[in-house]
Amino acid sequence: MVLVVTLLVGIAIGAVGWSIVHNERMERMREMRREGGLYGVIDRYIDPESANQEEQLRAVADRYHRQLDDIYGLARRQRNVALDSMRAELRTLLSDAQQEAMADWLRPRSEEPADTTQTPN
Repeated sequence: MVLVVTLLVGIAIGAVGWSIVHNERMERMREMRREGGLYGVIDRYIDPESANQEEQLRAVADRYHRQLDDIYGLARRQRNVALDSMRAELRTLLSDAQQEAMADWLRPRSEEPADTTQTPN
């Protein structure tokens, strides 16, 4: 029993740590979207020498921004599948009191509000 509790505490601590890192990463993504997308980040470091170069830089940034959005979307879906499987398995190990204590974390992703942040193209 002590081993199971230790394992659950370790999983909970790991999940909290992962959540903090994930939330910081998502905030950086939201900030990037608010600041003009990927081009806004590039523009912060590179001062285009001409309107033609700015147009070319923006085209490259837009193309890769869409590609990165697709990659992040796929990764989010795969992460959610893995987390849902882990939640289902954890439920079989937890008492009713433990399940109540972890109810927010164990809530399926489908019940969470959708991210309304939109990516400019």
